[in-house]
Amino acid sequence: MIAHRLTTLQRVGARGLPFFMLRMDRAGQVSKRYAGASASALVESAGRCPLWRVHHAFDRPDDFVRQLVELENGERWLTIARTVRPQVRGPSGLRAEFAVGLGIAAEHAATLAAARGLDLTGVGATPIGLGCHACARADCPQRAAPPAGRALLLNDRERGLTPFTFVGD
Repeated sequence: MIAHRLTTLQRVGARGLPFFMLRMDRAGQVSKRYAGASASALVESAGRCPLWRVHHAFDRPDDFVRQLVELENGERWLTIARTVRPQVRGPSGLRAEFAVGLGIAAEHAATLAAARGLDLTGVGATPIGLGCHACARADCPQRAAPPAGRALLLNDRERGLTPFTFVGD
């Protein structure tokens, strides 16, 4: 797999670009992950943000889906994803389908063809979190759960962007 190989091109004296990769199914369950030299929280976190377009790869089989994302701590990552299907079929005749995501920190992405046309340092990055339970972004239109450890604010007269309004820092 090419994505996995890109993450391991790290020899002393001949460092490659610090890519990460992960492979996940439609349910968002990660079956393979490798942070390589990137040390990306996107790979190590237990949750996935629904705003991260790696999930959209299933909607466009065999096409590349790219996205510039920004985490809550300000880190920016250029991510590319596409679907892959193993050649082997299961006993039912169905083949598995996975999305493979490849990413690199925005400061290393400028020389990549996938970065053409993107402003890697300006506006335009999609704000994402590390899954709803770990994310403190109050204005997320896709929030599916409140953040862990935050008290909910209940108001039966108003409804916000999400059903979960919570106490900020």
